[in-house]
Amino acid sequence: MSLGTLVRICAILHSVPPDRIPALKGRFSNFLKNGFPDVKAVGTGSRAEYWPEHVSQLLVAFELLRFRMPQTAAAKAVTGSIDVVLEAVARAAGRLPNEDAGPPVLLSVTSNALVEDAKRADLADVAISVAGSVGRGEGASTAMIVDVTDLVARAVAAAATTDEPFGAAFFAAADRHKVG
Repeated sequence: MSLGTLVRICAILHSVPPDRIPALKGRFSNFLKNGFPDVKAVGTGSRAEYWPEHVSQLLVAFELLRFRMPQTAAAKAVTGSIDVVLEAVARAAGRLPNEDAGPPVLLSVTSNALVEDAKRADLADVAISVAGSVGRGEGASTAMIVDVTDLVARAVAAAATTDEPFGAAFFAAADRHKVG
């Protein structure tokens, strides 16, 4: 998938008006400058291709940005829980065609402190886990829930309006391409 398609999908998912698309592109640029996600062609002069694992990471990170988490914190949280995120997205994609596939796949995002200073190296501990397996972390009394099933469904619907449409099978492959 191209960066342009990914930007269009995020713009649809987050109801970004046309005059705010440059700011959205800036967020993508900031992520990429900081090595998130780990896309091989960035900085080489060749076109970067975004695979299911890259798209999955970015979609979850943008969900965290919706709650005003700083970009570096969102990238660190997703990167630190990459296997959990990719597995959740793949599981959610597997449930899409079947309405009776069970409850939605939810990610719980918890923190032991305010995540407000993205420039600190010792940024607050942010943990991402599948909501059904969430244990109460020490000091983590507040959690944010990301409905990954809904996120994947909305992304597939948004992709249908682009020149690079994809289905749930695209995300089902996310955890087969482990990063790192």
